[in-house]
Amino acid sequence: MARDPAQLTSTSEPDAMRLVTAYSDTTWCNFRHHQWAAQMERLLAREREAVWAELMGLRLQYSTLQRSVEMLHNYQEDMTRALEWQEENNVQEDDLLLLCDPSLPSNDN
Repeated sequence: MARDPAQLTSTSEPDAMRLVTAYSDTTWCNFRHHQWAAQMERLLAREREAVWAELMGLRLQYSTLQRSVEMLHNYQEDMTRALEWQEENNVQEDDLLLLCDPSLPSNDN
């Protein structure tokens, strides 16, 4: 039961002591509550920063994996087109090797 200290002038001495004690207890409780709230706020801020850093790391990994998948998909499409062209033009694997390295002996002997 906390009261305003201005009421101390109109009360007796024992009542005044009780009021001062109650007021200081209330003030101390408020101080402790605010101190606890500030500690919790700092703790939550650190946790938020750690989670944010982890999220940014995961976002970077995701974008890297996404680019890798796109690159592999494009490579697969290119290889499919190359194999289709090879079949359409009756190009054998040996012919392709000769195109890549003309120093190899040909099988036309």
